[in-house]
Formats: sequence, structure tokens, C-alpha cells
Amino acid sequence: MVNVLVIEDNFYYSKSLINILADTNPKMRLCKISTNGKEAIEILKNQENAIDIILLDLKLPHYNGIEILNYIKSNNLIKYKNSIIVISGEVELLTQIRNNPYLYSYINKMSGLDNALNEINKLIEIKEEEKSSIEYRVVEELRKLHYNFLYIGTKYLEESILLMYNKDNWENIKLEKDIYPILSKKHKKTVNNIKTNIINATDLMYYDCESKILNEYFKICENEKPTPKIVISTVIDKLKYNL
Repeated sequence: MVNVLVIEDNFYYSKSLINILADTNPKMRLCKISTNGKEAIEILKNQENAIDIILLDLKLPHYNGIEILNYIKSNNLIKYKNSIIVISGEVELLTQIRNNPYLYSYINKMSGLDNALNEINKLIEIKEEEKSSIEYRVVEELRKLHYNFLYIGTKYLEESILLMYNKDNWENIKLEKDIYPILSKKHKKTVNNIKTNIINATDLMYYDCESKILNEYFKICENEKPTPKIVISTVIDKLKYNL
């Protein structure tokens, strides 16, 4: 199921769009409709993990669509790259955002609902396929734990999980012997640099993530800090066995 956030102040337009989508595409799930920019930013702050696609109008009360795009870019919400469809009748504003890396496409409202529906359905299919990929699922698991993807250590950890996931005997693999040297060669860094960055990213996750989430995810005692090996093993177990 692909979760869609609609940011549109024209209630009748958004209702028509969503009703047709709901009737014709069973893979679409409406996450929320926001009618102003301020509310939309609050939703993005609190429900980032629940949103796959954003349908965005540009002319909005409080904060306009361009300001919302700037918020997403300045906060490096990389999940939304190529995940936003702008639907607006403001032609001059459309020309200002056409090269934004977070856009999948932009549509003139005057071109009609069919044009918008075609673009949205194409993006839903792309997102549905992405969500079934192991790379997407690993990132989603790390997001649940509030790993910060601005840290290079989080990227190294993600790559470590993918390397181990694809090996049959992954339970017996040693990070420093079998995995970190592969990343060291790939990124032209020392093994110690790879290890240190992963540990730092995991330490920061531990302090950023709520203890309740950590305890439930890892089944560990309160205040027990998970090591990178525990993180990797737990994520792989959840992906392979749906624990």
C-alpha cells in the first residue's frame, strides 16, 4: 500500500482527485489532506515515515508550496526525492520549481484531472515496486530507530546490512574481517574509519531514539545500548523472518 499526503486548499479538487484514485487504484491509501502550509509542515515533522507520495499545490495559506519544498530540501528529507507531484494552476510558480530534485513531476491544474491521475498512478506503481525491494526495507527499518541519514556512518551501516543479508551464512560473518574491508575498499577509507563511523551513528541513534522503541525493537533491558552487530542481526532477522 502506498501512502499519499495531499496538500491542497481547494477541498473540491482534492476530494475529486482522491475519490477517483481510491476507486481506480487499490494500491493507494490516503494518509491525510492538509489545506494549509503550516499544517502540512507539522504533518511532515510528525509523520514522515508514514508518507510515500506528496501531492502539492503551490498557492496555499500560511506557507506556500515553494516554502514547503524549501523546508523539505533544507531538512534533507531524502525520502521525498522524486516523490512529490506538484499540481497547480499558478504557471509562474511552476516555472520556479521545475528543477527541484524532490519533484517527480509538475502539472498544470488547467490540463484536467486525467493528466494528474495518470502521473499519480505512474508514481504509485514506482513506489509500490520500491517498497518491495530489500534496499527500501532496510532504510525503513533504520528510520524506525531514528538513525540520522545525514551521518555517513548510517550509510555504511545500511551497506553492511545489505552485504550480510545477501550471504547464506550471515550469522557467522565477522564485521571487521568480512564486511568492513569491503566497504573500506569501496569508499577508499580505512577499516577503522568505517567501524568508527558506524559506531558513532549507532551511539547517536541510541541517544535520539526513545527507550520504549529500543526496548521493543531489540528486546533488550532498559538502558542497554545495542552494538552495530546487534542492530544488523536484528534488522536482518526482521526482514527475513518478519519478526
